[in-house]
Amino acid sequence: MNRLILKTATNICLLLVMAIIIQKDLFAENSRTFESDGSVQTQELLSESFDVSPGELKDYSWNFPSSGGTLKISVSTNSAIAIYVVDEVNFWKLKAGERFMALANKRNITSSNFNVKIPKEGNYKIVVSNREALLATASVSLEIVYIP
Repeated sequence: MNRLILKTATNICLLLVMAIIIQKDLFAENSRTFESDGSVQTQELLSESFDVSPGELKDYSWNFPSSGGTLKISVSTNSAIAIYVVDEVNFWKLKAGERFMALANKRNITSSNFNVKIPKEGNYKIVVSNREALLATASVSLEIVYIP
């Protein structure tokens, strides 16, 4: 009887550890950290197609090292959208509809390619906004490359 209880407890512990590992991997998927090792290699952060409903925002988050780097952003869509690159503080202002400062502020675009210099260490978000649309869902194709 004691062996059965011990085996059951062991299995439950293993399941909990696996759940924690899976949850950590899911969280890390949209929040990445880059270590600065002096190499100059590009890294594709995102290549995705998605829909943004009228009045909605979609955001992606990355944590960058003190060396900063550059983001190369390419976007195309079937309906005019806005794209912002903001730090954590300004993201919450943007989300609340308050005045905010952005590293990049591209409004009313259907296609654009641009670079954004990350000035310092921190968490930055790329925000796709369809808030100006009344009825049209935007089908967006977004590619983001990091250049250290």
